[in-house]
Amino acid sequence: MKITRRQIRHVIIEALQPKMLPDGWKMQIFAGDSRDAEGYSFQVVLKNDSGRTVGKVAADRHWTDNRCIEGVFEIKGSEVRGGYGPTLYDIAIEWATLNGLGLVADRNSVSIEAERVWKKYFTARPDVTTHKLPAGYCVGDEMEYDTGEWYSHRYTKEEGLIPAMARSGQLEIIYYDEFEDMNLYM
Repeated sequence: MKITRRQIRHVIIEALQPKMLPDGWKMQIFAGDSRDAEGYSFQVVLKNDSGRTVGKVAADRHWTDNRCIEGVFEIKGSEVRGGYGPTLYDIAIEWATLNGLGLVADRNSVSIEAERVWKKYFTARPDVTTHKLPAGYCVGDEMEYDTGEWYSHRYTKEEGLIPAMARSGQLEIIYYDEFEDMNLYM
């Protein structure tokens, strides 16, 4: 059997897509400001069917600090296992797009695993839009390490996972300690 380039491309694109959640698992978005969500503007948390945390990604919003673009969210920490990093990052990018100007990588520290995710967003995810950052904005310690072109962009993504997970009952949004009406996100 001969496999065409189109079939190979389809398999690769599917492999780069976020994983859907197993039954009983839940994605939670804790949102508010830096005084909430454990000190972040938002935190995406994935819990398995027994309530244990499988991973989390947190980001903080830039306001008028003249260091980055106002309205951009910057990753401030992530901890993920089980291959759910792209799923958590996809939710984070959707949330950052819905509530601001998108998401940028941590300006001070990017793990090797996180760098792989960002490179895939930059090169292989047609559903994620990249936007070149203006020179001199959103710089940090990571710039010293020749991180690559992916680092000098912000990322946006149309809603896809957030409504799908809301419809499936696998998403909770807790905004300032109050549960949101999930009908708003479907």
